Amino acid sequence: MRGPVVSIRINDLIAFLSTKRDGSLTSKYMELHAAVIMAKFHSKQTGEEHWIGFPAKEKKRRDFDQVPAMDDFDEVLKKFVEEDSPNDLFLIPESHVENRTNDIPKGNAFQLKRMLTQNPEDSLEDHIVEYINTVIPKKYAKATHTSLVLLLSTKFSGEGQINVKNVRDRINPVNFPFDRIMIVSAEGEDRMVVGEIWPEFGAVYYTKEQLESLHG
Repeated sequence: MRGPVVSIRINDLIAFLSTKRDGSLTSKYMELHAAVIMAKFHSKQTGEEHWIGFPAKEKKRRDFDQVPAMDDFDEVLKKFVEEDSPNDLFLIPESHVENRTNDIPKGNAFQLKRMLTQNPEDSLEDHIVEYINTVIPKKYAKATHTSLVLLLSTKFSGEGQINVKNVRDRINPVNFPFDRIMIVSAEGEDRMVVGEIWPEFGAVYYTKEQLESLHG
């Protein structure tokens, strides 16, 4: 991880997002929900609680001690979080936050990409494969120690499901700039899958009840 970050406990971010259940979710709030799911996933995989970090504006480094309280996290996003960054979030083991003294905490970097189908006749699976095989190698520079996370969604109910193994078998990440490809995808109305499709393959499935418990 390079540069300063604004780091937040998972439960603090969950508490903030619980105030945004009024149907006014923006793209940024959807990314924050994904950050919670990713942090929970990594905490489960590693056995250690993870904090969520966001790239901070360099010019605001000296103001970090006056970061607003979590109930005003919209102000944090506006004043302290850098939107124009090659990384969207970091997942930081809690031990690295607590033991870092004045150093920048060490964590895994993630680039988030929403994949949305606009037409009910479009194949989300085909769209993902084309994006990975053709678009990404041309669009992104080498991003060492960074994972690409595809947030899959659709405007049409029942059309967002994909076969993650089919995607894995069809992709050919030659000269791929990221170290890893992960997905966060709804499977129907009652289940969500979070997993890695390259270079390893594995997934965790959450029921609707489990997702609700993640968000308090």
